[in-house]
Amino acid sequence: HELSILAQLPKTRPTSITLALPLSGPIANVGIAIRDGFMASHYAKLHASTLSPDTSLEINFFDTNTNNIETLYDSLSSDSLIIGPLDKSSLSKLRDLGSLPVKTLALNYLGNTTDTFNNLFQFGLSPEAEIEQLTKHLAEKGLLKIGIIAPESNWGFRIHDSFSQNIRSHDGVLIADAYYQDQSSLSEAVSRLLDTYESKARKKKVQNIIQQRVEFLPRRRKDIDAIFMVAKPDIAKQLKPLFSYHYANDLPVFATSQIHTEQVGKSNEDLENIQFIEMPWMLSKTIDIKNKLNQTIPESRQKYSRFYALGVDAYDLAPRITLLQEVKGSHIQGQTGSLSMNSSGVISRHMELAKFRRGKVISIKE
Repeated sequence: HELSILAQLPKTRPTSITLALPLSGPIANVGIAIRDGFMASHYAKLHASTLSPDTSLEINFFDTNTNNIETLYDSLSSDSLIIGPLDKSSLSKLRDLGSLPVKTLALNYLGNTTDTFNNLFQFGLSPEAEIEQLTKHLAEKGLLKIGIIAPESNWGFRIHDSFSQNIRSHDGVLIADAYYQDQSSLSEAVSRLLDTYESKARKKKVQNIIQQRVEFLPRRRKDIDAIFMVAKPDIAKQLKPLFSYHYANDLPVFATSQIHTEQVGKSNEDLENIQFIEMPWMLSKTIDIKNKLNQTIPESRQKYSRFYALGVDAYDLAPRITLLQEVKGSHIQGQTGSLSMNSSGVISRHMELAKFRRGKVISIKE
């Protein structure tokens, strides 16, 4: 069965691909990065196959910011493939259509990943995928009592809820949580998380009762195995030393990939030993396409690096969707992770575990 599908692969390749992405408007930078990653892959492929380059693939662009995604389906033949949309509102319009006449690889996820829609496949960079993998890792290491510190924002609440659900599914428990608003609230948030302010309050109470100074060593709570920190690099660099200041030097700290950027000249010394989940693209220095893109892209656009990887993977997935769909347990080694598909057409990414060591990021082989 598998061999017959592999033999059929050339026939299941789309003859035309339409990239339906926001190429203008508020999230145009993301759409353009995905497009550029996709096209860089396409040209690299053409360049590599000098003997008989496959020039038969037709690639079109459709701006979802200025056009309505539904209109795209009126003009395409059934052997086409649409890559996109990226934004959730366009994606829910597709869900409402029910069955799609053309295969569509959406670059985002609908809320429920078990509903099946004909010809709709879902692939994207959701933080939930990292959290799923991270909680599994924590459980395997026996770290089941977790304290979480996160920004008091929709993003912070979203990650908190996802983490809480996932750790419960591994018989773990969220022991404590604390939210911060800005830099000035970090120390207080860490103190709340680790309960050191309780310890100091007890000292004060005792001193008041006996009316003299007490020799005292404050303590942190002892019922936490690890800290899960939701923070961008600048905040994380302030939080990590605060954990030590509040007597939690011995607790392992975990984070999402949000903590890691490739910006040149940024020092990571304060992030020592923090572990996080990351895509291969962000950990490797030897990916040709990435190095070429980095040479041609100004620094400011490098913050969209992960979306270039999404574009590269979308290009590699295009001819292989049938393979992932038909062959149980098959996966593709992508730049955003190892890619596999469930029975509902949802593509999941298995990523790598990494940590900061002496200011550098290294991959931890499990």
